[in-house]
Amino acid sequence: MRRRLLILGLLATLLTNCSLHDESDECCGIRIHFDYFETGQDLFSKEIRSMRHFLFRDNVFTKELASRYDRDIVLMDLDDGDYRLITIANSTSKTWLNEMQEHVTTLDEFWLRVNTLPETRTVSDETYGNSDELCYGNVTFSVDEVVDQQITSVLSNIHCHLHVFVYWKKQLPYGGQYTLRAYNVPSAYQLGDTYNLTDLKYPQMMDTLVVHGKSEYPVNFELEFEMVTLRYTNDNIPVLQLYHDDEPITGQVDLKRAFDWWGWHPGTTLVQNYWLQMEIDEEGTVRLNRWGSGKVLDWINGGTIAG
Repeated sequence: MRRRLLILGLLATLLTNCSLHDESDECCGIRIHFDYFETGQDLFSKEIRSMRHFLFRDNVFTKELASRYDRDIVLMDLDDGDYRLITIANSTSKTWLNEMQEHVTTLDEFWLRVNTLPETRTVSDETYGNSDELCYGNVTFSVDEVVDQQITSVLSNIHCHLHVFVYWKKQLPYGGQYTLRAYNVPSAYQLGDTYNLTDLKYPQMMDTLVVHGKSEYPVNFELEFEMVTLRYTNDNIPVLQLYHDDEPITGQVDLKRAFDWWGWHPGTTLVQNYWLQMEIDEEGTVRLNRWGSGKVLDWINGGTIAG
């Protein structure tokens, strides 16, 4: 009889004590589910390769959760307070996050920047190569008597793809490698300071602009560049210039003029993926067009729109 009562007592303890359950149990805790969508399609499994989670309590860093891919996580045994979970997806050594000290670093001190990569051989100053294809999540919740909550963190795309197809009207002037430089490219985020865009959250861009460089060899007398950076804003849209070694092949092409002409507004674009054509004549004049179709714009050396 005593043995039977002991077994019943242990079963009752297991059923009522959430602390004995592992993190995959649904009985209690803060369960957070992660989503990522493009054009209404669920692309989480295709686009999200890794996630890092940073937990703040009352705007002070508490801890970084164990790094893993799980689409659902459970937070347990949290003290009462107001919490924020910031998620950075797809980061590698190309992405620099500042050092965080538990119970000391504040939310305002949490920021991200793109690491400097080896210089291209045509650039003497610091040049940044392609960045990570980053996604960002920011959710808040409170813990008091109620410990059983389910929250969804919808990750937002915080990088930009710029595809540039370059060809010459007559013939390629030189052999060897060419470098496309993009000036005034954003390179840092304040991760705790967010703004909303159609129910998604984006980190605030810091006032840190850099030069982005991409080098390619011509194929069939044509060049094709794919430049991956942090998101553009309406005020920070790059200026492009093509080089061969240290010599400029074109003048500076201010993309903001083209974006305004075509009605491309990065600040209201959920997924930034832009395609451009650059036709260059023997004098270095650039004709810029949306890749595939659209209005053609002309740039004379120096960046003036000619038509």
